[in-house]
Amino acid sequence: MSVRAVVAVAGKAEMAMSAEAAVRALAADEDAKIWIDLSGPISAELKQLLSRELGVHLLVLEDLEASYMVPKLEEFPEYTYLLVHGARRGERQDDLDFEEIDLVIGRRWIVSHQVGGSRIALDDRDLRALARGPAAAAHAVLDRVVDEYLPVVDGLEAVLDELEAEVMRDPSPEVLARVFAAKRAVFQLRRVAAYQRDLLVRLARPGGPVIPDSALPFFRDVGDHLTMVLFQTEAQREIATGIVERHLAMQSNRLNEVMKTLTMFSTVMLPLTLIAGIYGMNFENMPELKWRHGYPLALLAMGLVAVGLLFYFRRKRWL
Repeated sequence: MSVRAVVAVAGKAEMAMSAEAAVRALAADEDAKIWIDLSGPISAELKQLLSRELGVHLLVLEDLEASYMVPKLEEFPEYTYLLVHGARRGERQDDLDFEEIDLVIGRRWIVSHQVGGSRIALDDRDLRALARGPAAAAHAVLDRVVDEYLPVVDGLEAVLDELEAEVMRDPSPEVLARVFAAKRAVFQLRRVAAYQRDLLVRLARPGGPVIPDSALPFFRDVGDHLTMVLFQTEAQREIATGIVERHLAMQSNRLNEVMKTLTMFSTVMLPLTLIAGIYGMNFENMPELKWRHGYPLALLAMGLVAVGLLFYFRRKRWL
């Protein structure tokens, strides 16, 4: 477990020695604001501290450690619990990694929890945000999370452009599998972004328990960025569907070409088989069987028929 704490007093924020020290500073000064950032499992002692001193319900603290694939928003009289997901590209551009980030926002404090410990830096930007209030600190986190969606969207667009060119060049099953993987990544990103946009719309409504009306435009701005992500992913979903349809059309055309070649080959072989079948019956009253040059003449007839058919196909532009 990793615990970091920040205390902001009189517009100046600085790191605290521990979560307990931050809570004591909050109780000692009515103007103080604190930020406790947690990573990994939460100890029982820390849960008791947050529950006793900040009034956070134990079920909310359990939700901090749990893993949910769907964003979540719960509003309580003294604080608001918000669960969002950050997105980054994985080892492949069409592979996405989602990381859960939990925020518990009070009037004078904020508690954050992350699994990997890399989304919330508590840098100068975060410290300045905390000095303005917990709502501003929450906005700083959400704004950073949503900003990280943009390179993910750009990466997926580059993957789709590459796959579109590969489908035109070589519509193989491997390319189709990559198209489906990219389409699945677009769907996952769009689903998460849609849920989080709806949560931000709810969070930005006036009259909330802890978010002041002066901060609502900032949360609406983050929601607008998510709306942009939704528009882009919707366009990418349509592009991916178009690539799949183009792949299937090209495969169908290739199959038609194969069937056309086999059909013409069968058409050429049919009269040759007929000639060979007639003279292979070996009846006694077949005068051609006694001809000295019957065999070469039969071969010549077969060759002329084959050439004639190929010439006819060529004139019809079937070849």
